[in-house]
Amino acid sequence: MFPDLSSDAARGQLEPFHDQFIVAIKEGVRLFNTIPPTLLYRLVKWKRVKANAMWGFIVEEIENTFREVPGIRLKKRHGSIEIEVGENTIARVKKMRPDGFTSNYMTHRVSAFHSADQGELFERLWAQPMKVDIGYIEDETGTHVAEILVARRDTPRRIAWTYAITSPATVTSMPVEPVAPAAAAEEETRIEAREAENQSTQGTDNK
Repeated sequence: MFPDLSSDAARGQLEPFHDQFIVAIKEGVRLFNTIPPTLLYRLVKWKRVKANAMWGFIVEEIENTFREVPGIRLKKRHGSIEIEVGENTIARVKKMRPDGFTSNYMTHRVSAFHSADQGELFERLWAQPMKVDIGYIEDETGTHVAEILVARRDTPRRIAWTYAITSPATVTSMPVEPVAPAAAAEEETRIEAREAENQSTQGTDNK
């Protein structure tokens, strides 16, 4: 068996749990936003503090959601959490940019997680599990989840692929009510009448 590190291979492992990831991530963000405004301000004032606090709410929901789910194992490592899916995939939940990169500083642990040493030796035995990030992308307000992506890197600085668990958020503009032809004509008539009246008044004043 050649190594299969494709998005299709990852999707095959993760797809049965897509809905649970979506619910857990969005619920974590919702609960974060229920913090009283006077306290929430202290968290959102600094981007780094906000990101860590929101991530904490999300991870708590991930733990509550997947603690007893067959095929999922949660492991706390280095002050974070890794999600083992099946026999050959390890995922982390992170805040993500639309290009698939997370906001991590390039530490030794980040480099080790995204090393090129991933690949399959036999059908059910892997040299190193495929490692992916499940990332939530904030909307423009920074208060809701716009999209959730799965991303794998060939190296710490190069994205191999991404695929979306959710559909991208769309913004629908409010439609402008069309002006009926009769109403438009009536409005034009009123404008013309006012202009004629003004001209007539000005002429009288000049006499």
